[in-house]
Amino acid sequence: MQVEMKEQMKPFEKGLHEVYQGLNSPDFDAPPELEGNSLVQVNWAVFLIIVVVAGGTAVGWFCDLAGSSVRLARGFNCRQECC
Repeated sequence: MQVEMKEQMKPFEKGLHEVYQGLNSPDFDAPPELEGNSLVQVNWAVFLIIVVVAGGTAVGWFCDLAGSSVRLARGFNCRQECC
């Protein structure tokens, strides 16, 4: 009976040993090493997204402004149909 109990407790003891080994390690307060992109890569991606959105907004605003200027220069009213 005790042999079976020891056999069943082996995974628990191994896990407990790993926990205490981690608690006693010298770099206990070190931040975790996570998978995925580094912080620099994420920051560059966010910066690129902001630049693309701002650039697209500026181009759209410019095209709208230029189109309005052309219609007003030709004498069209915004409420009047062109054809």
